[in-house]
Amino acid sequence: MTGIVEELDSGDDLGFEERFGDRARADAGLKDGIDALLGMFPDGEVAWEKLRDGPVIRQATGDDGGQTVLMLSTYPVSSGGKGFWVAFAYFPVNEADPSNEGIYAVGAAPRTAAGDSPQERALFAWLESFDVAATTPPGIFLPE
Repeated sequence: MTGIVEELDSGDDLGFEERFGDRARADAGLKDGIDALLGMFPDGEVAWEKLRDGPVIRQATGDDGGQTVLMLSTYPVSSGGKGFWVAFAYFPVNEADPSNEGIYAVGAAPRTAAGDSPQERALFAWLESFDVAATTPPGIFLPE
């Protein structure tokens, strides 16, 4: 997460894009989404809080014994005096489809004290939609 925060801070869209897996880079049209995501943090000085409970981990073993591991995590992030949630779907291992290894998807939404705004609910539901078979499309999700 530290390297990603540095890229959000600096506006390094190319560095951020390189963290995505091959499929996401090829299929998701990341440039516009990354630009919009970075635009949420125009002042830099992005700070993130460590996860209290750790990521949700979903795993599968294929018939050939190949492992697929999907990590889903949502971090509280702040920048310019505003709070946000930044959520990730990340495949550290995907022997069934190595093109998915790396960041698969990122989403972000403004954070509220109650944690149940329409944008927050949409972000949390979107993150829950990911599975080890990668049936949810990769990319950037910024709920309106």
